[in-house]
Amino acid sequence: VWGLLPSFMTDCSDLPASLPLFAKRLGLTIEGEPSLRGPCCVALVSAIRSSKAALDDDAEMLGGGEDGEAPPATPRIGREAGEANVSVLAQFAKNYLPILFNVASQTPPAQRPPVMEAIEAYVSITDQARVSSFFTNVMKKLLSATAGEGDAAMDTDEEREEKKALLLDLAIALMPGLDAPSTEFLYKATVPLLRDDAGSVQKRVYKMMQSMSVHQTGVVQARLGELCDSLVQALAECQPSASKWRLRCLHKLVELLPIDGTYMRLLGSILGEVMLGTKQASRKSRDVSFAMLVCMAQRIDASNSGRLQDLFSMVLAGLAGTTPHMMSASVLALSRLVYEYSARVQDLAPQLLESVMLLLEHKSREIVTSALGFAKVVSVSLPHDTLRVYLKPLVAALLLWSADSRNRFRLKVKVVLERLMRRLTYEEVLGATPAEHHKLIVAIHKKVKRAKSGRARKGGDGEFYDEAAGGDEQ
Repeated sequence: VWGLLPSFMTDCSDLPASLPLFAKRLGLTIEGEPSLRGPCCVALVSAIRSSKAALDDDAEMLGGGEDGEAPPATPRIGREAGEANVSVLAQFAKNYLPILFNVASQTPPAQRPPVMEAIEAYVSITDQARVSSFFTNVMKKLLSATAGEGDAAMDTDEEREEKKALLLDLAIALMPGLDAPSTEFLYKATVPLLRDDAGSVQKRVYKMMQSMSVHQTGVVQARLGELCDSLVQALAECQPSASKWRLRCLHKLVELLPIDGTYMRLLGSILGEVMLGTKQASRKSRDVSFAMLVCMAQRIDASNSGRLQDLFSMVLAGLAGTTPHMMSASVLALSRLVYEYSARVQDLAPQLLESVMLLLEHKSREIVTSALGFAKVVSVSLPHDTLRVYLKPLVAALLLWSADSRNRFRLKVKVVLERLMRRLTYEEVLGATPAEHHKLIVAIHKKVKRAKSGRARKGGDGEFYDEAAGGDEQ
């Protein structure tokens, strides 16, 4: 039954009349029923967000959960109802915020996000004085835990790390309601923790810097250069568990920095890290890395600074990496950028194609996997005339793996050759193929014809979309 509460409190038209009737029961449930704490906190968040959305359809809502879910849909209540809802919800801030802060320390980290979201939502409608009071208390405890003083002096290292992680979570939740001086103080107090030994602490500091970039943009912009230097210097100490949030933090800075010499220097410092991020085991980390690459290119392109080719050249330099992993990551990064800017890289096309065709001869299967993915992107992205110029050496490089004993590369080669036939013609691909491989080209051509015939019988138009680099394992 309690699981229905979030739906009832979303776009609620009678909240001013109904909330006072069950506000105490809701608070007691959050405090005393751990199993019901989640839906109760989600209900408060839903009520606040939907009411704020009604005040201004264009207002930027608080982010979703930890991974940034989408904001609520268009509100179904009017502005007047939204104002009344926010007013009555704010009246109970003095009751709910102490409860939420108290239960946060009693809630296991894995179950803590709904509590933190409820605090963050409530902070956005709470008066500054109350937020400052909570912030002061949190910072006193955080500084004490960091210095190992007071109660923290008796804690084990693990207990101290857990305490710092909790207090950082609370500080992040308070971020939307902080004033500039408080944000400055928080920044100065937490930057040193970028090098903390605990991954759980590092993760939250990076998350805090990202949140600060969203909610306190002015403070961050005033310290952009300093913050960028701190992040670059902290790379060596970054724990694997914090890498996703480090990338997200860097992404926000890439969006904020002006396009100038400082921007290009930062790109030079972090580009290797971003490219390696495209090879992370975590899909979300890979997505962030690819999004950063595109963001870098888009911002440089929009600035009309003529530096887009500089970015491509910097990525190309990664092909000279000392490890197969770095070289493979560079090819993946190139693939994404070429897919986005295929019409803009004509001058670099010879260098791009020749470099990757050389990599198809590499002994490392990791590098060859990425190079085949790049060939797939090239086959659907580059202009026809450019493809024709390099068709013969490209086909020759692909055919090196046409008889791969493990079958995996052989299938990828067939897919690329099939795409080349669709972009150009069967005759052109056949003409660029050595005679001993004509049988393979003919077989692929027959398969394509059968597929087209089958789709035609089913009423299709014979066209379909596949991801350009489609489904390659990392």
